[in-house]
Amino acid sequence: MRIENIVVRRADITTLCVNAVVNSANRSLLGGGGVDRAIHCAAGRELLWACADLGGCEEGKSKITPGFRLPAKYVIHTVAPAWTGGRRGEADLLRSAYRSALDLACERDLKSVAFSMLSRGIHRYPAEAAAEITWNTVLSHPYEGLVIFVPYAEEDDRLFTMIAKRLRASPVPTVWMGDEEVAVREEVAASLRALPRPEEPFAAAAWMTGPEGVWRLTEEGLVLARSVAV
Repeated sequence: MRIENIVVRRADITTLCVNAVVNSANRSLLGGGGVDRAIHCAAGRELLWACADLGGCEEGKSKITPGFRLPAKYVIHTVAPAWTGGRRGEADLLRSAYRSALDLACERDLKSVAFSMLSRGIHRYPAEAAAEITWNTVLSHPYEGLVIFVPYAEEDDRLFTMIAKRLRASPVPTVWMGDEEVAVREEVAASLRALPRPEEPFAAAAWMTGPEGVWRLTEEGLVLARSVAV
């Protein structure tokens, strides 16, 4: 997917005129709290009946129903993982959740999809780690339509807006620390991408953006980037 096809928009996801909205659902698909509740309320009881016929959904997977009273034609119900410390494969499940939603969009030839922030909110996935997974998974997917990220929390809005701006501004791999930017050669970027991601508290020492996506870097990565700057 091209960065030009991705938009970050602070909005009420239930009002967007898109082909599909992606709901962060629970395994039952029968409604929950937050955005899930808002989508079910706006779509009407027909959505609940349609979800009841689906028989639930596995974590990391997605199922689709009509949007009923929503402006969106469809709702893609995606079961993303709750954060429990990173010891039960949450990262792989979150990647799978985004991929499965976009797979359905491709199968139905949908031209526009709006995502709620999967695994955030009551699921408490750390914001920086979730943002890195989200962007890289979506950018690497073959879907060619419009993707709209719809942040609810201020923290997600700030992170996603920052990442979008920097991806568009970086024709070459660039390391960012605050507003400081350091361009690096592709071979250096490959070494930085291979470094471990930051551990708790998950606040990145720096970010690297480039044509292949976005990565959080530790202090080790930032020092390496500065030492070999273009």
